[in-house]
Amino acid sequence: MRQLILTISIYCMQFVTFAQVDKTQYPEFPGGTSAFQQYLIQHLKSDFNIILDKKSEEWYIEFTINEIGQVIDVTILSDQIPISIQTAMKYILLKMPLWSPGVNQEGKPSKFQFILSF
Repeated sequence: MRQLILTISIYCMQFVTFAQVDKTQYPEFPGGTSAFQQYLIQHLKSDFNIILDKKSEEWYIEFTINEIGQVIDVTILSDQIPISIQTAMKYILLKMPLWSPGVNQEGKPSKFQFILSF
């Protein structure tokens, strides 16, 4: 029992130390992650009449949020995504509202890359 408590204490101390050092603020979609998911689902359905059903593999799309919170550089990483969905996702991501911009450890606005899996 004593070893388990010691291990947990060391882990917590390391986590707290890391949190104090890391001053990075990551970009955030207005309303957070759930609002981002709803935005994608809503626009795929209403703008392109696409409803994502269960599929056998994961699909990946990479995009960058620039220093002012704008989406740039959308890249399709999965070859198996149908062209209609690739086109729709690129359009929807590029037309997203501005995110709150990210800030690096020096406190300066910075670009951040994201990979969206669906």
